[in-house]
Amino acid sequence: PYIEVLNRISQLDPDDAGTQIALAEHLSEVGRTNEAAEHFAAASAYLLDADRLEEYVKVAERYILHRPNDLEALKELFQLYLDRRDFRRALAKLQLLFKTAPKDTEALEFLVEAFIGLEKGRKAVRILKGLADLYTNNGQEDDAIDAYRRILRVSPKDPDARLNLGLSI
Repeated sequence: PYIEVLNRISQLDPDDAGTQIALAEHLSEVGRTNEAAEHFAAASAYLLDADRLEEYVKVAERYILHRPNDLEALKELFQLYLDRRDFRRALAKLQLLFKTAPKDTEALEFLVEAFIGLEKGRKAVRILKGLADLYTNNGQEDDAIDAYRRILRVSPKDPDARLNLGLSI
């Protein structure tokens, strides 16, 4: 009965994020996870549009728990963490991102940013080399060259990057 009341209220005022969240939580508790995810998504979209980022993050995290394969939602949340320079939380979400899309170049680019932000240059270089290979295999030579240039910014003497850019080793 309580879920039905919340559902009616949410239909009357779909922009009431609080009601959407309460409804989603109750739906989740009773195992109606698909419906819960829809209400978490609605609430998070409203909060993001309203620039209520702290609340958005919390609700988006709950949404991701219900829909861990939503690549766009993961990327959006990850980008927000990077924008806020919250590199540790960003890395925590990357595991889900890579389970969903292990060769997604945008996800790998996010990973590079996070490692550079955490001052883990060697890890960033390793990912950039993988990105360069992916770009080369996809016929994206300009992007591969850019990846090698970025490697040199982190590790100026890297022999692989220097070789691929035609520089002396």
